[in-house]
Amino acid sequence: MVAIEKKLELLDVIYRVFDDFVAHRYRMACTRGCAVCCTHDVTGTTLEAHRLLDSLRKSGRQDLLDRLPETAQAGLFRPRLTTNTLAMACLSRREPPDESPGRDQGPCPLLEEDACPVYRDRPFACRSMFSQRVCPPGGEGEIPPELVTISTICSQIIEHLDNGGIFGNMTDLLMALQDANTGFRVANGEKIQLKGHSPNKPVPGLLVPQEHQAAVQGFLNVLFSRDCGGRTFREAMSEVRDSPF
Repeated sequence: MVAIEKKLELLDVIYRVFDDFVAHRYRMACTRGCAVCCTHDVTGTTLEAHRLLDSLRKSGRQDLLDRLPETAQAGLFRPRLTTNTLAMACLSRREPPDESPGRDQGPCPLLEEDACPVYRDRPFACRSMFSQRVCPPGGEGEIPPELVTISTICSQIIEHLDNGGIFGNMTDLLMALQDANTGFRVANGEKIQLKGHSPNKPVPGLLVPQEHQAAVQGFLNVLFSRDCGGRTFREAMSEVRDSPF
């Protein structure tokens, strides 16, 4: 078993490298108060949910956690496939099963006056959602295609890192981790199961179109060589889980 502290250190490295990569190479239109994309359909891993829950508890924001049960009844998107399961289907040239969308797309339960009170600790799905132009009402954002690929790869690596964890809607995961037994097992690196949720899978391969290879390689070179207490990120990852990188 791998204690969650080691996984969280590596998760923070992924967050920082991605945030820096975007900030130094792209100009985004998103500003504080722009919450069009902040819905209750954010997905992620138990590792990210643990990090977010710890932040909410340390900041004394139990009131935000109290909103979760109502949101959970609002017709959330609950994914059947993890990012790496979908990658495996694509690499195997198999048609993946269809996902069922949620009944509606309500706001994130953590939002306050269109601002995120846990912005520093937001999960990767939120970090990778932005636009190079102001989103029109009911419209879509504009993200550079190569950045979509890099974001997908980061999601694959985060899932790979969270060995023994599960993938799902962040509202469901936050509620599950508030259970003392489940939270204890996650914190101690034990494998968990939650009904209706898919276990995280290792990276089967990276989904990189040929036209994005240069940008992806540049990003991965920075990530894999990042110092992690005297070891590279690649070396530290291998201590957590057998790595194909």
